[in-house]
Amino acid sequence: MQWPLEMFRRHQCWALVKSALTLGVVTALAVTSQGCASRGTPADPPTEPPVEEEVTTPSGPAWLTRTAEPDFVPLSDPAGGVSIEYPKEHWQSVPGSSPTVATFTQEAGEATVVLSQTQLNQALQPEEVTDVFGQIEAETIKEREPNASDFDTRLLEDGSRRVVAIQYQRPGSQGPEVVRQYSFPVAQTLYRLTCVMKPDKLQEQEPICAHMAASFTVPGS
Repeated sequence: MQWPLEMFRRHQCWALVKSALTLGVVTALAVTSQGCASRGTPADPPTEPPVEEEVTTPSGPAWLTRTAEPDFVPLSDPAGGVSIEYPKEHWQSVPGSSPTVATFTQEAGEATVVLSQTQLNQALQPEEVTDVFGQIEAETIKEREPNASDFDTRLLEDGSRRVVAIQYQRPGSQGPEVVRQYSFPVAQTLYRLTCVMKPDKLQEQEPICAHMAASFTVPGS
C-alpha cells in the first residue's frame, strides 16, 4: 500500500487513482492497489504524463509547530472526543453540529478555523497516510472549489502521527483568501482542520493555524 506517486505513474495507474476518487478515500486507495497489482510488468511511461500537483515532504514540520505566543487555551469536545487549543484573546469558539465539530473566528475577521469530521468506510492506518492520500485530498478540494489555485501539498510527520496539509488560494466574498487544510485520519474517522486567512494577515495568523493543528489530538488514538 505504500506506493509513492512516481511509482503509480511508472505503472500507469494514476488514472485509476483519479477514477476511484468518487468511491471515497479508503476505497480509492484499495482499488488503486488492486488495479496496479494486477497489471504485471509495466509498460514504458508516456512521454507526456498528466501534470499533477506534487506532494512534498519538508525536512521539518513547519506547518505543524506550536508557538509560544499568543496564549492558548484548550477546547475539549466530550461528544466528539477531541481536544484542540485556540488563542485565549481576540478569538471566539462556537460548537458545531455534525459534520462540523467547532468553528473558531478571529474577532477582526482576519482568520477562521473550522474543525470537521467525516466517517471512512474502513479504518486508515498511519502507514497508509502517504502521498497518494494527499493527492486524493487535493483532488477532492479541486472538485469542490474549481476556482482554487496555487496548491501546495505536504506530508508531515509528528512523532508517530502522519498528517496531510494542503495550502491553496481562492477568491472569497471579501477578497482573496489563503486556505490551509490539515487532514488527520484517526482509525475510521477523518478529521479536517481548515484555516482560512487573509493574505495580508498571513504572517500573523499562519503560526496560530500551525499551533492549532499541532495541538489537535484525539485522546486514546
